[in-house]
Amino acid sequence: MPKTISHQIDDRRHKQGGLWVGGKCLLTATALSFSPNDMNRALHTRPDELDVAIPLENIIEISVQRRLITDAITVRFDTGVLKIRCFRARSFAAAIEAARLLLN
Repeated sequence: MPKTISHQIDDRRHKQGGLWVGGKCLLTATALSFSPNDMNRALHTRPDELDVAIPLENIIEISVQRRLITDAITVRFDTGVLKIRCFRARSFAAAIEAARLLLN
């Protein structure tokens, strides 16, 4: 990847306190995971660092914030925060919470 693009990505990550990355979230009975799409894998020097897997028992809080087009879900867990922008965010957040409650 050209250094100028890598530098721009790092600058944006720093300014936003994180980085919005296109990809796919998957909810299972035990975990919430995110994998970046092929374009984002190609643009990042360390694309494997973009993969996230959070055991449901490590989730502390789930909230939804209204946004202009797609709402954002904030998932707080024991070692960090994952923010997800998606259509039907309230429904997906409710599914995450329901799966988490089934563990108990």
